[in-house]
Amino acid sequence: MGTAGQPRASTVEVFLAFLKLGLTSFGGPVAHFGYFCTKFVERRKWLLAA
Repeated sequence: MGTAGQPRASTVEVFLAFLKLGLTSFGGPVAHFGYFCTKFVERRKWLLAA
């Protein structure tokens, strides 16, 4: 189990999430941080926001 009762993401699920964001995001590395934060922290709750 992940934090806060969330199930852990599989390696394939993490890979596909990064692949999808990498293929559809524009603006370079700085823009990706915002997309990653929204997708992984706020929506999927994979990471804890500091």
